[in-house]
Amino acid sequence: MFQDLQQLDQTTIEADLCIIGSGPAGISIALAFAGKPIRVCLLESGGFDLEKRTQSLCKGEVAGLPYWRPLEEVRYRYFGGSTSNWGAWLAPLNEIDFHAREWIPSSGWPLSFADLEPYYARAHLLFRATDSTYDPDNVGFEPDALLKISNEGLVHRLWNFGAPARFAGLYRRPLACADNVRVILHANVTELQTDAAGQIITCVNVATLDGKRSNVRATLFVLAAGGLEVPRILLLSHTPDGVGIGNRHDLVGRFFMEHPHVNIGKVVLTGDRRWVKNYQLRRIGRRVVRPHLCLSEQKQRELQLVNCSCSLDPPCEENTSYAALRRLKKAIMDPFENGNILRDLALAVANPLDVAYGLYSKVVGSRYIPRRRAPREILLRARVEQTPIPESRLTLSEKRDELGLNLIRLDWRMAGIERDTMRVMGQLIADEFETLGLGEVHLATWLRSNEPEWPDDLWGGPHHMGTTRMNDDPTRGVVDRNSRVHGLKNLFIAGSSVFPTAGYANPTLTIVALAVRLANHLEVLLTHTSSLSHVPVDTAGTRIRAS
Repeated sequence: MFQDLQQLDQTTIEADLCIIGSGPAGISIALAFAGKPIRVCLLESGGFDLEKRTQSLCKGEVAGLPYWRPLEEVRYRYFGGSTSNWGAWLAPLNEIDFHAREWIPSSGWPLSFADLEPYYARAHLLFRATDSTYDPDNVGFEPDALLKISNEGLVHRLWNFGAPARFAGLYRRPLACADNVRVILHANVTELQTDAAGQIITCVNVATLDGKRSNVRATLFVLAAGGLEVPRILLLSHTPDGVGIGNRHDLVGRFFMEHPHVNIGKVVLTGDRRWVKNYQLRRIGRRVVRPHLCLSEQKQRELQLVNCSCSLDPPCEENTSYAALRRLKKAIMDPFENGNILRDLALAVANPLDVAYGLYSKVVGSRYIPRRRAPREILLRARVEQTPIPESRLTLSEKRDELGLNLIRLDWRMAGIERDTMRVMGQLIADEFETLGLGEVHLATWLRSNEPEWPDDLWGGPHHMGTTRMNDDPTRGVVDRNSRVHGLKNLFIAGSSVFPTAGYANPTLTIVALAVRLANHLEVLLTHTSSLSHVPVDTAGTRIRAS
């Protein structure tokens, strides 16, 4: 059921499990308990739609490397979280991403790929993805569809796309129909309270922007509010030692990682160019996939580099009439969306057939794949793994939000190995294209320079990872392998903030896999807790019915 804190009369809400944040991690955990004899309270800062006043709570200061967008524009406070504003790019981490690599300080997960593999399979089901194969050889591409790469430094991998994976749309009704799950909207968490010893979370204080206050008492608590807000909540919460919850070893907020995205060059094509379309969105049977090139594990180890991928993009990839129409819709619906409305309006009316094809694809439920002529040149767009370093971090700012809480201060830094990795990736691709006689590669000027500066077009996922990293040693991590905060008996964290390393893959699939794994662990704990009383959920207040 859905309720709104603005309309509730309760000063205390009781539950067995309290989940903070209704993004992909929070919703995945709540769904795992739907219909079971365990009372779940899922707290969401916003409502069903984006609200400028609520969104302003995401503001913050930026230091270090320039962040390409204001912080209030890279996370979303409403039901469904950032899955309502993403492209549904799915890929798991690679096996090497879980390993402790001696050339990458602070690398290594307490979990292996094999530990997470069964949960990846279950995560795909939540995304309505029909297949979890990421090897192009096992998908059904036509013979010779992809380039025959001869260099052992490069390998092909796939991005996988399921149904448009907006968790708000997919799972609003199932949660509304679950009588043991209460989703409480407009509930902004202001503090986690502990017992006198600082070992047990006793309750969560929540407030609306209009001044109503309440608290949630539960047996177990899960923070699932994203890689920026989770460390903020921990640092804002008072503890006996005065350093914030889980921060005894000054690790909360450190090791902030992104996925740096940047153009590393372009290829002027010669000869047959029809193969380029195979590197764009492809519908193969019931699947929609997109191939890309990756740095092989062998080359990473040989040259002591981080993981990296590169897509082959036509420069005009987004210059279709239907794409312009979609941007216009987003600009109308999203008050934070930047764009050139007049340019997109002119482009939207320039090709009615393209718009008609795109709308037809949407009506029949398939992913839109624009029809294009073979381009004369392609861009090399790389995504690189960021090395975890403690100097890249979040702290609390002296500035405060409307609730009187300190904003965050993001000091984003990188070690330098990321540039070296992109340089090697670009050169490997250049050598390969020369060998195949496909065209002339022009690497970006900044890659050929010895200066440590990044180009102006550097941007990120936005993927916020590492700020409450996972390690079984409390002096090296904030949570253990089961995502429990060190030193706390009943507090867990779900989301990409627990990633020790980031790989190159978009984190959402791994976030959901970890959330499903955590839900299993929480159910075992709750089932064996004799003090639980499975009483009917108190439905005092106004119930919001899902449409």
